[in-house]
Amino acid sequence: MLVALVLLAFAGLGYRLVDLQVLRHEALSVKAQENAQLEFPLEPRRGDILDAKGNLLATSVLVKTVCADPTTVGNRQTEIARILAPLLQMSEAQLVAKLTPRIYQNEDGETATNKYVKLKEKVSVDSWQRIQTAMTNLSFGLDEKKLSKSEKAFYQVLRNKAVFAEDGQLRAYPNQTLAAHVLGYVGTEERTTNGDRRIEIVGKDGIEHMFDSKLRGVRGWRVTEKDGKAHELVSRREQDVEARDGLNVVLTRSTDTLIDLASRPTFCRADCDLFVSIHVNSMPKGRRQTQVNGVETYFVSDAKTEDQKRVAQMENDALRFSTTPTLDSASAVGFILHDLQLNEYLRESARLAELVQGKVAVIHPGEDRGVQQGPFLVLAAARRPAILVETGFATNLADGAFLASAQGQRKIATAIADGIVAYLLEFERRLAVGTGGGLSR
Repeated sequence: MLVALVLLAFAGLGYRLVDLQVLRHEALSVKAQENAQLEFPLEPRRGDILDAKGNLLATSVLVKTVCADPTTVGNRQTEIARILAPLLQMSEAQLVAKLTPRIYQNEDGETATNKYVKLKEKVSVDSWQRIQTAMTNLSFGLDEKKLSKSEKAFYQVLRNKAVFAEDGQLRAYPNQTLAAHVLGYVGTEERTTNGDRRIEIVGKDGIEHMFDSKLRGVRGWRVTEKDGKAHELVSRREQDVEARDGLNVVLTRSTDTLIDLASRPTFCRADCDLFVSIHVNSMPKGRRQTQVNGVETYFVSDAKTEDQKRVAQMENDALRFSTTPTLDSASAVGFILHDLQLNEYLRESARLAELVQGKVAVIHPGEDRGVQQGPFLVLAAARRPAILVETGFATNLADGAFLASAQGQRKIATAIADGIVAYLLEFERRLAVGTGGGLSR
């Protein structure tokens, strides 16, 4: 009988081991990894919008969303509400209601208690620091030295983890309504990525909307492991991808005046990595005037075709409108061609033109006229990778309608920006492996 019981016990133990190590191995491994793994996003800062003189027109201010875990509060809602109410500018009754645990049925039909509640959004960093100090110093009128180990742990968790904050951004316009019709505005949208829900700032109109994908930046993330107290084990980080902050948008005009051709490159000479000049093409009177269409992108070099010479001559002819002393058109062309021998940016300009042309040609209804070259004064004077985009022909009916439409302008602006970002990312990769050429950033 005893032998039979021992055999039965070993059989039960053997089945249990098979169940854990074989039948349920995969599910239990996933569960263990979830319990040990810590994953959280790294949010990028939305880029600024500045005027031609570098003054801020729109910027992002770091704010906090103050949250709480009602399951860690116990029956101390009143005391916590009393110290938080003046700091959050809320009534104590509102806070007590939010801090009280709520029992509900989850998606699986199981009874659960809410562990997350938002107390207030758009709280300044200074206010959050005062909240942290108040929670750390919170007293309940007890001699905590006489408390049991579990009671001490409860009050430690309450002070350090019951109230926490999430990072956020508040879009600010320092000049209030100035140029509001140009800048536009932002709103918030809830988006889900890999099951993770988050609130994002999204451009709704104006520059905020047109350049939203560039202003927004790219989200980063960190995947690591945690110990039994939920502290990060830095040595166990598996992925650590920094967020890429959004690009800034700089307006180049503050008044409706003609900017001298020679002066245009100086707008970004000190601070810019690239120079992009955007134009609308046209054909002279003749049989092909209304037929020629499409988009083309130029970099500075000697013109190889009659059409390249025509475009360069047309653009350089803007010198006659200059209000400052400069070279005449013929001298300018000679200067450019001579200066090309020393132009270290030629190869980079050609690559930038190739990437931008590839993006713009996809969305343009006209012909893909490819990457071209010509002796443009405005490009040679930039002293950095520089291109000139001819976005279409005003003399062509279809091109003209596309360029005049808000949708067409938005598509072109976005495509050019996409090409620029593609170039910058490629350039950074080349720098990382030591093949970035002679340029400095």
